[in-house]
Amino acid sequence: MVSADSILAEAAKLYGYQYLSKRKIAFGSCNGYNFILQSFDSKQITATFFIKGEEPNAKLQAAFCSLKQCTTEIGKVTLSLRWRADGNINDEVRQVSDILQHTTSLFFTHKYSNCDALGIEGLACLYCSDDKYMYLTDESAETVRKSFKYAKESEDSKKENFFAGLFGAVIAGLVSSLLILIVALIGFVSSFTAILMGCALVYGYKWKGVRLSLPSAALCVVLSAVMSYLVFRIDVAVSAMKVADLSFGSAFLHSREVYSIADSLITYYGNLVLVSGIAIIGTVLIAVYELKSQKSKFEIIKLS
Repeated sequence: MVSADSILAEAAKLYGYQYLSKRKIAFGSCNGYNFILQSFDSKQITATFFIKGEEPNAKLQAAFCSLKQCTTEIGKVTLSLRWRADGNINDEVRQVSDILQHTTSLFFTHKYSNCDALGIEGLACLYCSDDKYMYLTDESAETVRKSFKYAKESEDSKKENFFAGLFGAVIAGLVSSLLILIVALIGFVSSFTAILMGCALVYGYKWKGVRLSLPSAALCVVLSAVMSYLVFRIDVAVSAMKVADLSFGSAFLHSREVYSIADSLITYYGNLVLVSGIAIIGTVLIAVYELKSQKSKFEIIKLS
């Protein structure tokens, strides 16, 4: 079995499409209609077209009943087909071409014309904005840039509310800590759930703080370190109570000593690094992603 990425790369090579390996997309023109091919997970491919006609695009739904292996999604000026790639690479590459040929033939038969993402006809190039791909004419691209500029100015005018954001992060962090602790006490490995704390802290901060900045991202990382450490100590204390005749308070304060007596300090510190380390790394990655996303959603990149 081959991956969807390999199929797109081979189809692009065989039929002359353009292929961007880092973005996992292929694009080009078939019978005068522009298309974008994208791979999702390792076995799904989506073909997207930008079209318009005298009738709404939804009228095309019945025409695609013959493509039983495809799921059809129709928008105002878009039509997307999604299918699974389960065969060998030669068959799947051939299917890509067959679907493109069949689809564009239906467009021609039903008198739908090629257009860009704003419904404008003319020579269009491929653009990317916030991981979304679209064809745009020069006129449409300028319109999108202006709208992004105004949207960014409006977004920049919103002031970050640090203390409200801190409140949101703490509330969300405590909820996630409770869930992680419950999972740990049930007996599952809590380190793999600790990454959820990063999501809770970052988006909990945005929930009340409006937007994320470098200082608030650093705050979320510090909170993840503190909260994951407390969750770890509580989990360890409960475990220590089971093997030693201690109250919860004593076990919480002296859990390290209990592990030391049991000659298990390596296990103690190993689990601490695993739980807190994953929580911190997860928070850093999510914060970086969110900071980039806040910036990239107002950017438009020309790819062709």
